[in-house]
Amino acid sequence: MKFKLLVLAGAVSLVTACAEEAKTEDKVEVTPAPEPSAAFATYTVDASDNKAYVGVNLTTGETTADLENGSWHIAVRRLDGIALNGGVIAGKSNVTAALASDTEGFYVNGRPVAATFENATPAAYEQLLTQNYDFATIEFSGETMNYAIGKDWYTTSGRTITVDANKHWVVMAGDKYFVVKGNAIAYNPQTHQSTLAFDIAPLTSAGVGSYTTLTHTPAGTSYSIDLNTSSVVETAADAELTIELSKAGYNIALANGAQAYGSLTADELAAVSVDAPMFFRRFDGDRAQNVFTNNAWFEYGVAGGHKVWPNYRTYAVDLDGDKATLNDIFFVQAVNYYHQDTGTSGHITLRVSQNQVQ
Repeated sequence: MKFKLLVLAGAVSLVTACAEEAKTEDKVEVTPAPEPSAAFATYTVDASDNKAYVGVNLTTGETTADLENGSWHIAVRRLDGIALNGGVIAGKSNVTAALASDTEGFYVNGRPVAATFENATPAAYEQLLTQNYDFATIEFSGETMNYAIGKDWYTTSGRTITVDANKHWVVMAGDKYFVVKGNAIAYNPQTHQSTLAFDIAPLTSAGVGSYTTLTHTPAGTSYSIDLNTSSVVETAADAELTIELSKAGYNIALANGAQAYGSLTADELAAVSVDAPMFFRRFDGDRAQNVFTNNAWFEYGVAGGHKVWPNYRTYAVDLDGDKATLNDIFFVQAVNYYHQDTGTSGHITLRVSQNQVQ
């Protein structure tokens, strides 16, 4: 089963710092919804669940909670970004997406312009859904994983693999902290097996504890590590790390809600204090990444308070990932985070149109 409980990247710093605050803006004052347009469809998706993504079929507007077997193209979950079917979140398709139009005036030097957000109306940007686009200049891409640790702990040169023992990561698992660093990698070309060694130590108010070196030669393509016992475990539910092995290399993936930050030198690690104010905000999890997360459709708290404001960016979604077939490309805007009738948060309004240029 491909589904993973992950958070999408992109507006990561925004969501990580403000997600709890954003939930306090449960409702906003409702303004009359514009008349429906024949040029595009409007769908309101209940994405208010904090844990489950909701799949949306762009051709019908129907939604599904079954991301493995349901018919959907993109999936939404509150402010956690928008996932693509066939990406690292879930699904078996090959949906790709691109930024078709980045609206002007909403940002200056990367900073939101409050007046633009406050004065923007959905009607002013609906033409972006139906205008002609030159697809030769638009770059589509799928969804990839952005690892908090990933492959940054070693380098390769030809067949030589070198572990950087001076790169340390602090891993937060519940109310406990650990230090993890690579120790060694040995590859056996005869058996095609790799032996990996990691140094693991607890991190407390007293500082870094004693390191334990964990060495393992997995028979398969992954194995799980319990940091509490510095041991390999058979059940992934008991692990904080999953080591992934492939022809592309060796990934350290976080498991069961663990988060990490690094890569710290020995001197930087020595200066770390778990008692520092807001220490937990330094950490991040493994996150799926795509064009929606790299170019968020919203801005948080533009004019103060905890309101979510749309920036009316327009995305092109290719349902089969083949840009040679243009009739299955759909343009998407997310134009409201609040239910158009009740003002309740987490009810995202999508505007969708099918490409007419062949």
